[in-house]
Amino acid sequence: MSTSDRPSPVGGLAPTEPATAAPAAPDRMEERWAYGGLRVLRGKRVHAWLREAGHGQELLYAMTGTFAIGEIYRATVSTTDAKVTMHGTPRHAADGRVDADLAARLRAEHHAAQARLSLARMERPAGRRDELDEALEPLRAIVRQLPTRADVTAFIAYVLRELAAPGPAPAGLKRPEGRR
Repeated sequence: MSTSDRPSPVGGLAPTEPATAAPAAPDRMEERWAYGGLRVLRGKRVHAWLREAGHGQELLYAMTGTFAIGEIYRATVSTTDAKVTMHGTPRHAADGRVDADLAARLRAEHHAAQARLSLARMERPAGRRDELDEALEPLRAIVRQLPTRADVTAFIAYVLRELAAPGPAPAGLKRPEGRR
């Protein structure tokens, strides 16, 4: 497993070891952790894991892999000086998930993190941002005249629906591949 494929902790946690490390040593133990979804730490994408099958401390790791939010995984870990090291990649336990309320909260935090990451990617250098701001100004003028928050929300929904509608792209814009 390459360095980029193994989990690496963030936020001052101890380093992790590759999945090809030796079998569990006496100081290592297997714990049941719940996957909490994505989070944003210092502008970077990290994965949240909750110890004790979702009832314990939330730990953040920069890692690759696909995991199901709210599902329970078996993680090989060691703890030294209050730092938790994850050894390898957690394996799906196939025998549990967190309660529905916790799963809903974890999904909400995951989607909020995805939105923050997408927004950060969309922010552009000043020159391109100025063009976008100029194009948005007529829409902002309309929003300022709307009397209620409900009207603003309805207007935004209308604009989004029109922008996402099939048909030719507006002048100067190219539709992403796969869109009709």
